[in-house]
Amino acid sequence: TDLARVADALAGLDASFRSGDFGNVDEFLLIKDRRTFAHFKYERDYQYLYEWSVENGQPVTNPFYGQLDSFPFNYAHPDWHPYYLDTELHTLQSVTKSVVSILAGIAIDREALSGVDERIAERLAKRYPLPLPDGRFGDATLHHLLSMRLNMQWPSELPFEHPDNPDAGIEASTDWERYVLSLPMEDRPGTSYKYNSGATQLIGAVLREATGMDIEAYARRHLFKPLGIDRFYWKKSPAGPSDALGGLYLESVDLAKLCQLYIDGGTWQGRAVVSAEWIEQSTSPVTPDISEAGFPGYAYGYQWWLPYRQFGENAFQARGYGDQMLLCLPDQAIIVVLYSWNPYGVFPPPRKSLQAMLMSRLAKALIPLLVNEQ
Repeated sequence: TDLARVADALAGLDASFRSGDFGNVDEFLLIKDRRTFAHFKYERDYQYLYEWSVENGQPVTNPFYGQLDSFPFNYAHPDWHPYYLDTELHTLQSVTKSVVSILAGIAIDREALSGVDERIAERLAKRYPLPLPDGRFGDATLHHLLSMRLNMQWPSELPFEHPDNPDAGIEASTDWERYVLSLPMEDRPGTSYKYNSGATQLIGAVLREATGMDIEAYARRHLFKPLGIDRFYWKKSPAGPSDALGGLYLESVDLAKLCQLYIDGGTWQGRAVVSAEWIEQSTSPVTPDISEAGFPGYAYGYQWWLPYRQFGENAFQARGYGDQMLLCLPDQAIIVVLYSWNPYGVFPPPRKSLQAMLMSRLAKALIPLLVNEQ
């Protein structure tokens, strides 16, 4: 039967995760029609890997910090990564960005923001010195931040240890929002797609100015509480605001709830949490093809990746550093969560690409079998 073939395919996937070829896989969760087909968990010795990194002279933390053992941005230290202080809360890294997108939609639904065409400079000028005497930043809207079309200089392709790498620079700065706002523009907002974690931090700042609440408190009240999510951790940036670009930790079953919320049109147990209009808007392609930016087979919406080539036009995905993933297939009512910890240049690298393997197997084997199983 197809169900037996699903079990065989899952057993093969489990064997691949256990093989060690794909690095440190922590959890794999697969849900269809609210039924859990797989929830694999793996014990990894991150204390050993941390000690290995130190002994081998690996950059276990941002080189601009020095060796601060338990600092929250030390990606090798087992107190912080991948699980938070021996709990089930796993680092999401840039999956956090997609959660921030949900919060932006809620703020618009609740009329704290007028919409995505709102100019962000008017919100930020009350608290921050705004950059750019050429005035191009003044044209930037929430739409440009959400869609990664701000067109600020953000050369994240530079090596992490390079002094001009902005992903390292923002984490080493004492005020993340001011760091982002100190960078020059490359072009007018909206002219092209360029992935920019600083843009997401600015979304958090806009939300804070609009709602009067830090995004952690806003999420707790308007997103997590309605969904019954009471266990989470959200890292703070040094100046106080939450780390919007990658600081959230959630249990895998709770992360899956966010996808279920979207599959169900924004309602949870009869309560409206986020509008169906925002779900449609945020998971529709603003940039239909981001191959030129180095992401072949993907479109991009509002802080959501859209893997149209593998899963069709309605699929959407959140992705994070170190192999974190939330994959939502609303047409098939399928949710996939992958938690791993393969930070680049810190631990021994995976021999094979985890994301490529998993996406291929899901698209070619598991998803078709699950659909046929009905």
